[in-house]
Parts: sequence; structure tokens; C-alpha cells
Amino acid sequence: MQIDTNGILKNDIIKFIFQEIENIECQNVSISTFHYQLQYILKTKSSSYNLSARVGYPIILEDKKIGFLDVVWLDGEKPIFAFEIVSNFDVKSILKLLYINSEFRFWIHYGDMTNMDIYNLKDIDKYSLITLIKYPVLFNLQPEELQKLKKLCLDYKRYESQ
Repeated sequence: MQIDTNGILKNDIIKFIFQEIENIECQNVSISTFHYQLQYILKTKSSSYNLSARVGYPIILEDKKIGFLDVVWLDGEKPIFAFEIVSNFDVKSILKLLYINSEFRFWIHYGDMTNMDIYNLKDIDKYSLITLIKYPVLFNLQPEELQKLKKLCLDYKRYESQ
């Protein structure tokens, strides 16, 4: 039996990201602080995989810089994991992930996303190279409101699993 180590590794990263997003969200931070905290956490986590990290990794296409990826984990100079963190649908952020020669590409989307956004992502990413991590982060809620919503979500998950 062949073990899919890439799939296991990808799932570990996804679980880690969801856990860290929930930890940050519990702090009830602003939307910009959330983005930078997640960037920092991803940067520091790279050492757990014996990789280095670079925040603001430049993406260059035909000698023209088209932007920066939020975080890239490197083995030497070779990109292994690429992370783009966004709160809205942005074609340029998807293209940056497609242009990097990296084995794993994560588009971390926090906030509202429509079905049309998902359709557009799939249309642009024809070969399914990008892993979408969609997380509806709630900002500017009082801690007691956030706790009520989390309890409702947990109750729903319990009910759904029965």
C-alpha cells in the first residue's frame, strides 16, 4: 500500500492553519492585525519542517515583478509551501500562487466569499494547484457574542454528526 505523504502533510498544514485562525480569532483582533498575526505564525512554523520562511516573497514573471506572496517556506532557495492570505476575492493573489513553482500553494481566505468567487477561482486554477482554506472570520464582535456564535456552531456540528 502506497502512503500519500504529500496528502498527509497538506492535511497537517490545513489543520494547523485552522487551529491558529481560531486562536487569533478568540483574541478579537482587528482585521489588519489578524492578517499580520497569521503571517507571523506561518513564518515561525516553517522551522518545524526544517524549512526557512520569507515574508513578502517576490513573484517575478518575464523579468517583471507582479507582486509579493505573504509567506513562502523554502528548502534552501526552492519554494516548497506558498501562502497567500486575503479577505476578499483578488485575481492577482490567485495568479501569484499559480506563477510560483511550489509544490504546495494555499490561498487562505477569511471573510465573505460568494459561490461566484469559488467558481472564478476554479476557472482560473484549471489544474487545481491551489488549496483554498476558507474561513469566515468574525471581527468587531464582543467576546460574549463570539462565544454564543461558537456554541451555536458546535451544537450544529454535533447535531449534523448524529
